Amino acid sequence: MTNLKERGAVVKASLMTRILLSAVLGVAAYTKLKDPAEVITTMNRSGLFPTSWDHATAYALVTVEIVLALALLVRNSAVVALAGSASLASAFFGYSLWRGWQDIKAPCGCFGLLLRLEPWQGALLSTLMCVLSLVAMKSLLSESPAKLFRKEILSLGEIT
Repeated sequence: MTNLKERGAVVKASLMTRILLSAVLGVAAYTKLKDPAEVITTMNRSGLFPTSWDHATAYALVTVEIVLALALLVRNSAVVALAGSASLASAFFGYSLWRGWQDIKAPCGCFGLLLRLEPWQGALLSTLMCVLSLVAMKSLLSESPAKLFRKEILSLGEIT
């Protein structure tokens, strides 16, 4: 019986982690859409892409964030979405290191004007998001999808 209780706690923690990651990605996408010039300027200053790609890259990033934020909330796509979230966080980690190494003075633009992060702060946030994504993914993969789905639905009733 204790094992089932422990497993139920893991399922709840995974669900809460997915909700948290979804919220972070959703806010990031929203703030970029609200002020795309900030993100485009930062991308331009970073020199990672040709200037002609800045607009398309910024909107592609927002699209990926929105898709991942929504997919994290759907059980059938959670594992893939968590893998995508970990990959995106890893890319942001690399971008944060690049900003620090190249001494790029522009703010990261991750959260538009809402939150301006220094390179080390962006790297820390990216690391946290990557670890959370991987831990949640591991917990989802440790049990059969049918059993996990049933437990997740049951745990929703306990949250409210």
